[in-house]
Amino acid sequence: MRPDQIAHYIREIRRLVRPGGHFYLKAWKESHIPFENIIVREDDYPLGGWRTVYRRTPRIQTAFFETLLQKRSD
Repeated sequence: MRPDQIAHYIREIRRLVRPGGHFYLKAWKESHIPFENIIVREDDYPLGGWRTVYRRTPRIQTAFFETLLQKRSD
């Protein structure tokens, strides 16, 4: 997905998850969109505003990252 699409989905997830609820994400550390000449990296995911429970590299699929986030209950 392009960065704008990722941002859209993260906004929707934030809208749907209740305060104190959790969201798990597993994605490529770096993905390439060749037809649009776009590279999306782990740090490009707009995950601010969540409390990070963990963020790590999976033992088997090391080209991915996984994170468990908790929605703040502001």
